[in-house]
This record gives sequence, structure tokens and C-alpha cells, in this order.
Amino acid sequence: MSPKMSTLPREPPEDTRMQSFWMVCKKYEKVLEDLTSYTPHYMEEMEAIFDQSQEEKKKRISFLKQAFMSIHRHLDITNNESWHYALGQVAFSWHPPNPDSSVGLPDDEA
Repeated sequence: MSPKMSTLPREPPEDTRMQSFWMVCKKYEKVLEDLTSYTPHYMEEMEAIFDQSQEEKKKRISFLKQAFMSIHRHLDITNNESWHYALGQVAFSWHPPNPDSSVGLPDDEA
């Protein structure tokens, strides 16, 4: 409490204007006391909310990792047996260019 607040008299003054000022100051002091008493409870609640948000963040990161790994597995052609076969067939059917041929067709087609 500030020194000015503690210098208020305990009883309201006789003057009407001073009485209203005194009432406002007393209400202000009461609100400050209520806020001060609520601070520990507020801090506990905010810590719990922070911990909960950290858990949710971990869940989101884990979900995104799983989703991206699933996409990676589906797009990774090196692990797909049918692609291995198809690429092998392409490599088998491809003939290197023949410098003697004018169009670069395989020897039996020239």
C-alpha cells in the first residue's frame, strides 16, 4: 500500500466532498487487496494453461512429422518395387546412340 493510502482516516470525514473522495479511496484499496490476493491463484492457472499449450504444441509437431513422413514414403520412388521394375525395363530397352547411324536408332532398325 502506498503511504498516501495509509494516511486516510478510518472514519469518513464530515465534509461531503471529502466523504465521496474517502469512499472512492476505500473502494480502490479494497480492489487492490482483492487483486493482490488473487495473484497467486492467477499465476497457478496461467502455469497450467502454459503447460497445456506446450503439450498441444508437442502433439501438433508430432502430427506434422507423421504426416510429412507419410507423404515422403508415398512420393519416394526408390522404395517402390514397381518403379524398380519399370526403371529396369527402361534401362534394358535403351540403346546408346550409334555414331554411324544418322538418326540414332538401334542397329537393327537402321
